[in-house]
Amino acid sequence: MVPWVSEQIKSVDIPDQDIGGIKFRKIHLTEFNLPNDRTSITLKENEIEVVSNAISLYIKGEGYVDTPFGKIKDGFGVSTNDGNFEEAISATLNSKDEIEFTVPSAEVKIKHLKFHVDGALGHLADWILEQLSDNIEDSLNPSLTKSIKAATLDALAKISGDHSDTVEISDVPIEIDFYPDAQPTIKPGFASIGLDGSIIPNTTKKHPPFSNTIKLPLIDNDDKNDAQIFVSQYMLDSALWALTVTDFLNYLVSNSSLPSNTPVALDTSSLFILFPNLTRQFGEGQLVELNCSVTGDDFPKATIST
Repeated sequence: MVPWVSEQIKSVDIPDQDIGGIKFRKIHLTEFNLPNDRTSITLKENEIEVVSNAISLYIKGEGYVDTPFGKIKDGFGVSTNDGNFEEAISATLNSKDEIEFTVPSAEVKIKHLKFHVDGALGHLADWILEQLSDNIEDSLNPSLTKSIKAATLDALAKISGDHSDTVEISDVPIEIDFYPDAQPTIKPGFASIGLDGSIIPNTTKKHPPFSNTIKLPLIDNDDKNDAQIFVSQYMLDSALWALTVTDFLNYLVSNSSLPSNTPVALDTSSLFILFPNLTRQFGEGQLVELNCSVTGDDFPKATIST
């Protein structure tokens, strides 16, 4: 997200400046960097705090001075590695059951700008440059704050919206529905979001005929891993239901599918002990196929115990 925000900031608008008879025009950002190694993300009560230190930027522009001998125009540059940025991000579930991000607060403080001036403008009085520095800082900070806030929301919207609500499981006709079904929880030290978790057929997209009544914990405090995923019995039951209704649990066993070292063959002669009427009705040595399946409304159930 940080590189995306940094790239979007380059389009920030910096107002023209008229100082001491000097007109500063075409002021624009050419470089802006929120360093990853100086950017921290902290989970607080109901919000995520993003803090970045040592923001670096470079601004270019043109300066005009009207003299009795005509107009003098030179380019100038402004740079700094001394900037701070703080932003708070919150997340809610909207009326469409979509995760929606907001930025309740954001603030940028760019300080200690350094000027790089060539030509005639390089001989200007120091007080003019200092005054320009203050003016640019005063106009740049709110502009950067607004742009970073907008760029953050764009990045989060892209991250949250740039995916499907289901993910297919390889080689089986089912998929997992991970649509959000609970308000996001943000607490000091952890963030949690409840997902549907139903496993459904990837053709009909129908959900199981039974509901999820299991409430999962937000966090396991005894588990020290950075990321935790909770799976309930409902998810396993929905998987078994989906595999049943898609006929995935049907399996045809034939003599050729048996291992070569099997002591008996799958034919009427070998099965005579279990089914005496097979040889009478079909003759001896006739191959047999077994169709194993789960049918009807019944399906296997899972049980999780500790």
